[in-house]
Amino acid sequence: MPVLIVRLLSCAALWLVLAVHAVADALSEYQLGPGDKIQIYVFDEPELSLEYTLSDAGTISYPFLGEIHVRGLTIGELEQRITSGLKGPYLGDPRVNITIREYRQFFM
Repeated sequence: MPVLIVRLLSCAALWLVLAVHAVADALSEYQLGPGDKIQIYVFDEPELSLEYTLSDAGTISYPFLGEIHVRGLTIGELEQRITSGLKGPYLGDPRVNITIREYRQFFM
């Protein structure tokens, strides 16, 4: 009996790992849109670490970079855009992390 339980637990663990990877892949492809609430965190730069709700135009107004069109971008693409915009005279090696604090409402 214990061998059967171990096999069942192993199978369940495998399915759990596969499910987690599927969800992570779906979230990495999520495209930002109006109504999404995001938090931008720049390591060691509290004045650049801000929270936004995307406007109907799908934009945010970010310090030093101005108006950024973010509609249709993934979190990774936006992180790259902000990192490259801040890199240079102001910050030598900015480390940017963006999280979705609240997803926009979807209507079916």
